[in-house]
Amino acid sequence: MYQYSNTDRKLSIKLIIRIINTNIIMRIYELVWFVEPSKKPVSHWQSITPLGLLLLLHPLLSPPIFLLFQFSGKSVGIIGLGRIGSAIAKRAEAFGCRISYTSRLKKPHINYTFHSSVVGLAADSQILIVACSLTEETRHIVDRKVIDALGPNGVLINIGRGAHVDEPELVSALLEGRLGGAGLDVYENEPDVPDVLFGLRNVVLLPHVASDTVETSRSMADLVVANLEAHFLNKPLLSPVI
Repeated sequence: MYQYSNTDRKLSIKLIIRIINTNIIMRIYELVWFVEPSKKPVSHWQSITPLGLLLLLHPLLSPPIFLLFQFSGKSVGIIGLGRIGSAIAKRAEAFGCRISYTSRLKKPHINYTFHSSVVGLAADSQILIVACSLTEETRHIVDRKVIDALGPNGVLINIGRGAHVDEPELVSALLEGRLGGAGLDVYENEPDVPDVLFGLRNVVLLPHVASDTVETSRSMADLVVANLEAHFLNKPLLSPVI
């Protein structure tokens, strides 16, 4: 599985049920979705550009005039510099972006600017990307303080989990102009999405499809089979959770 935040780990341990995940494959592919911009709506969903980015429309312009913000050279803050966060940083560097991050621990031998707090990271970023795992500590890690620190010219990109962001606060900030824009692939109460988001010109949405590619699906299936083979051969699992 690639989502296991709703599993009962204590019960799984008690019943000796192993849990694996396929995030090591599918999450990298999420980044690819954000490279080619698109202005065409998919049904009632607006399509997102990658690393954000940025079908952010100037509020003074009326349709059908579109202006996009340039991604190159922006200051990008990443919440969680693990496997996915590092992959994002590598791609953002190719666009000449200045990278900063926050994580549980400062990464040795990493030249990116480290912030010990998410608020500090947001204040130093034009684009804030959520790429950490969902735990009790990271639930609503993006709250009102973080959103206000990112500010009216900032962009929030969430490719992590919906519960990383305090969704009511996000909606309020977008409506009140306290946040410049948002690109979302995940939502706090999926499949329900606040209706107001569909009508905002500074929001781009995906219906949680970032891993929906032929290659990703095949790789995920291969990984599940490999884990099953390892289990029945009494070998270490390739991608264990517990």
